[in-house]
Amino acid sequence: MQPLARHRTVECPPAALLFDCIQKMGAHHSNPVLELLRDLPTFVQGGKYPQPALAFGKDGWRSYYHSHSVADADFREHGHFHLFTRKGQGWTHLAALAMDLEGQPLCWIITNRWVTGSDWGDRNSLLAAIDALDPSEEPDVLRRWLASLLKLYQTDLGDLLDARDARIAGLLQKCSKDEVLDDRTLYELVCAQIDLTAKLTSQMTG
Repeated sequence: MQPLARHRTVECPPAALLFDCIQKMGAHHSNPVLELLRDLPTFVQGGKYPQPALAFGKDGWRSYYHSHSVADADFREHGHFHLFTRKGQGWTHLAALAMDLEGQPLCWIITNRWVTGSDWGDRNSLLAAIDALDPSEEPDVLRRWLASLLKLYQTDLGDLLDARDARIAGLLQKCSKDEVLDDRTLYELVCAQIDLTAKLTSQMTG
């Protein structure tokens, strides 16, 4: 008798998983923002949703959605997901994912430390946390969408973290690191626009 072949799991590319999430949400006239907010009785600018924060990545990641007042926000932006990964007993902020008025990704924003009050994360640890994600294991479409998007943009986020560190290094010529990271006049360190259609097209046809 021939031995049974071992079952081997084939990892689905993040672009394909993300496209599947988009299709599933589109079939229900939904998007990531609606998926998060649909069951909330009210949505208040300045609030953090949901409470407690959305857990994913085998409890190694947290996210909440947040919206600034019209006067403070980019006119194209509805709000943004803040994304955190576990660091020891605490959490470190990776980036904010700004969403447009149609509930689609607009840009990645890396904020200064004081904005979220979380631990400061080094580039390699943050990228390793993204690398460990398996979007296919997420239990629902929103968590799968978030994890897939992080995996799809892992290289871009690495470049953005390099730009973050370069900016901090330039500011350290005049101030200590803690003074820079706690500077309330310094909110956004770096930002990168997102063209999700172009990204998916290049990944799925390349």
